[in-house]
Amino acid sequence: MLTRVDPHAWNAAGFDGPLYRPGAKVTDAELGEAPVALECAGPQGNWHRGKDRRTLWILWRYDRGESSWVEIARALSLSWDWAVILREPAILALSRAISADGVVDLAKRGREVAEELLRAIDSTLLSEPAAVRTMALTSIYDQVAGRIVLA
Repeated sequence: MLTRVDPHAWNAAGFDGPLYRPGAKVTDAELGEAPVALECAGPQGNWHRGKDRRTLWILWRYDRGESSWVEIARALSLSWDWAVILREPAILALSRAISADGVVDLAKRGREVAEELLRAIDSTLLSEPAAVRTMALTSIYDQVAGRIVLA
């Protein structure tokens, strides 16, 4: 559970809060008013000699209205560079938890925009043959990955 994130930390340091073992029961009092959690989901993929495995890190916030955890961001990383990727979203999530006055919920708005884009894609692809849909989605995947790098 995150309580504070140091915006000036240069590596994985600067993420503060209590640690919990997987499956641990956490009380409402421990969650606080607007909980933000950082999960280390562990190594991803199959291990092969000479091949480095990336570790998946996921940033979550608890939506009390929905009684569910909502993903804010994720990073797949070989070392501590996950912290560089997740630091800003974590700071924004915690600032939203401290003062929601005038702060846009970026994660929620991002999901809304993504849903709008997916509806447009689905509508356009609906009348296309399966092979065309596959090629179009593959091309979109590559182009989105490039835009993520630029962002």
